Amino acid sequence: MRKALFIATISTAGFLFGCSESSPPVNSVEAAQSEAHPTVIQDKRILTDSAISGIAEILGVNESYVGDLKKIQVRVFNGTKVESEFFYKFEWFDTDGNVVESPMSIWKAKT
Repeated sequence: MRKALFIATISTAGFLFGCSESSPPVNSVEAAQSEAHPTVIQDKRILTDSAISGIAEILGVNESYVGDLKKIQVRVFNGTKVESEFFYKFEWFDTDGNVVESPMSIWKAKT
């Protein structure tokens, strides 16, 4: 599956990711010299609904491998001041361009 392609699709059925202006301050600790660096992949965005762009904006896609399995992280930003819900799914393709069925191939709500 190393050569599988990745497409993330977001539905306009709803949106999620809340922003709160009244969040309490949080203290955190991290390594002074981080050993982990994300591998950002170049992606192609196909926007068919401009209304969702400011509500659930994809900031970037990172990839890594766990053994021979590809691991994907999609960073999404809520451009509104209210908590919203959106639907997403992942589609994986083999080297011949055929869809590879997986548990992530169905629409899921992010709450």
